[in-house]
Amino acid sequence: MRAFIALFIVFVACSVSAATSVDMLSARDLVEVSELANLRLSPDGSVVVVDEIRPDVASNSIKRTWRLISVAQGKLLSSVPAGEARIEVNYTIHYEAPVWSADSKWFYYLALREGAVQVWRTSSTGMRTEQVTRDEADVENFTLDPGSHLLFYNVRATRAAIAAAERREFERGVAIDGSIVLTGPVFGGYPINGGNHSARLFGRSLTGILGGEPLRTKAIDLRVLRLVEVTPQDKDRYTKLVTPIDVGEVEVADVVKSSDGRYVAYRRASPRTAEQKLQSVPAMYSIVVKEIGRSNSEVVCSVESCPGSVKHLRWSDQGAVLYFVTEESQGTIATLHAWDAATKATSAVYSSGGLITSNVPYYSSTCPIAKGEAFCIVASAKIPPAVVAVNLKDKSSRALYAPSSSIQSRIPFSAEHISWKDVTGKTTTGVLVLPDQTTPSAGFPLVIVTYRCRGFLRGGTGDEYPEFLFARAGIAALCVNFDLQTVVGSDGEGGAVIDAGRRAGLATYEAAIELLSSKKLIDRSKVGIVGLSYGAGLAQYALMHSNLFAAASISQGGISDPIRWYFAPPGGIFRRYMEENVHLPPPYNDPKGIWAQKSPALNASKISAPILIQASDQEFIYGLEFFSNLADAKKPVEMVVFKDEGHVKTQPVHKLAVYDRNVAWFRFWLQGIEEADPRDPQQLERWKKLAATAVELGRQEQTSN
Repeated sequence: MRAFIALFIVFVACSVSAATSVDMLSARDLVEVSELANLRLSPDGSVVVVDEIRPDVASNSIKRTWRLISVAQGKLLSSVPAGEARIEVNYTIHYEAPVWSADSKWFYYLALREGAVQVWRTSSTGMRTEQVTRDEADVENFTLDPGSHLLFYNVRATRAAIAAAERREFERGVAIDGSIVLTGPVFGGYPINGGNHSARLFGRSLTGILGGEPLRTKAIDLRVLRLVEVTPQDKDRYTKLVTPIDVGEVEVADVVKSSDGRYVAYRRASPRTAEQKLQSVPAMYSIVVKEIGRSNSEVVCSVESCPGSVKHLRWSDQGAVLYFVTEESQGTIATLHAWDAATKATSAVYSSGGLITSNVPYYSSTCPIAKGEAFCIVASAKIPPAVVAVNLKDKSSRALYAPSSSIQSRIPFSAEHISWKDVTGKTTTGVLVLPDQTTPSAGFPLVIVTYRCRGFLRGGTGDEYPEFLFARAGIAALCVNFDLQTVVGSDGEGGAVIDAGRRAGLATYEAAIELLSSKKLIDRSKVGIVGLSYGAGLAQYALMHSNLFAAASISQGGISDPIRWYFAPPGGIFRRYMEENVHLPPPYNDPKGIWAQKSPALNASKISAPILIQASDQEFIYGLEFFSNLADAKKPVEMVVFKDEGHVKTQPVHKLAVYDRNVAWFRFWLQGIEEADPRDPQQLERWKKLAATAVELGRQEQTSN
């Protein structure tokens, strides 16, 4: 409270914002940075195809384009539209990797066009594109059979059957059960495959109304592009194609056979505690190599010997050399390694100083290898995604495609990887971005961003809190990496599982503030905190238990308010999550008062920092109790809701608005800078009223003390 009281009692005559330039990175520039994903190399090693995903503010759309790159010439061959961006039922973007034909003449992919998801193919020159399937149902996945001319694909209910089922529900009504997500629309409203459809939970998956229908496998003869009957022999062949190689172990991933057929490599999962499994904490992996036909195996890279995580296993096309990527600092610093089966030696081949894979959530690209080169997507804190070819012999690299390279020269701010220890001795890593100006005597204001800092910095998990735009405004930004292996824990009390991780998170923040303050880099009285998902819950916890933070911005309410319980139907996955994972009892049967201890909404009186909530229309209901209790207590809080968004916002115009408002919010509260936004004329007046309320609240608190 003390920071913003001082800011609004004393008139701020001088701006501490950074000098701006027409050439400096803008919010729109940052929104429209291209992401790269699903890189695949043709079997003959001549052409790389990569999916470029570019948000476009003017059309408020996501442009997807296949970029075909000549390996020999090192330049772009052609560009092919990849179809409409498929917005999934949870409002995230779905990406499907292409598959090359064995003869390198075509690559095949799923595309949404004219309201249907079908298999398409494009020639290796990019000059010819053809529709392969014309099914009455949307295609879910497909597999090429290299031993025949068949393409197998899977579908569920037809589009007509889905429309009929939705019509029946409209006419007869819907009985509420555990399959209904009550914060979303019950009838329609979900953007499934380009339409506006109803959605239901089937197990842990939210999908279309008939998403529980069994898969049906069909086949296309690629010689004539016609549907053919799937014979019993075809079914057996298809089953073998999609069945992973059996290595005699249960929890394994990325099973790959060497080109000479002598070895098989895979990732072996390390044991997880029951609590970690409940919280869906990802397993750590070691790399194991077995010689086919023999019982012996060798651990190439153990959890103990390899720093961070290991992934993206690839054998060389000539000789038995295994390549893999290790990621340190929660994936922010990656290195490509080589392991020689003959010498058993491991060596580092290449490091980008950042990411070696796509940063698209859940859809990562490996580094395919051919003719002595590895082809990878790379990015680092200040360098947007690009495709590079790494020479595996001399370890040099050459750029093949860098669509957003011009942005680098417009980022004058430093972005330094740092690490620090909290009071328990636990080490955390992050990226510190400082304004390009002389450090004020009191230090810069600081905004702490979380909880992943992978690749090019665009605002932490969810891309909402733009580090470089804060720096442009004269505010330092610290993006903090959190290890999901350590954020889960329990002290044996009900409801303590999540809190254990949040206590550790707050200790991490406190240590970072102490470190940067001791170096005279920041003004510890002007520190902001932000967060999405886990980061939002951590921010709420920190505001309840600390007075270190002068302002906050979050993307939704956490999971720890009673309202969440009532929007989780009995028998549904969300109710079980709260009971089993978070250990929260029914609010109406809580003799220990656990909700009263844990709920941010029920502890609104403990929070004094001004809070901005920029939520989606799918999730804002979860935050209403928190928002209402703060507002009723005359605390400075604002909630803004965005239409047709989910857990992570995807619409470019909304991303732009979120960036702009977050920067303006922290300039207002941390720097005392009042900027009117012509696109939201009432915004400044609303905030000035909040500031006046905050000053009065502070006076009342000082009087009561």
